[in-house]
Amino acid sequence: MSERKRSFYAVIPFILNPGVGIVQGLLTTRKLHGVHPYDYLVDVLQRVGQHPASKVHELTPRLWKQHFAALSLRSVLHNA
Repeated sequence: MSERKRSFYAVIPFILNPGVGIVQGLLTTRKLHGVHPYDYLVDVLQRVGQHPASKVHELTPRLWKQHFAALSLRSVLHNA
């Protein structure tokens, strides 16, 4: 497969569903800040419904690491 065709297929998810880009951006930022993906996603998905909308920026990987990483919420499957 040519490079151009491969690039086109890589862009399709972003065109069809812009939310994919947001999630991939968060996961890339998480990697840059050295945050464990499982711990981050489990914690944020549990917090997002209870966290004040005015402080949603605290759930970005950089600020999450400062505020919540030490006391991250765990899944019931964590020790299973």
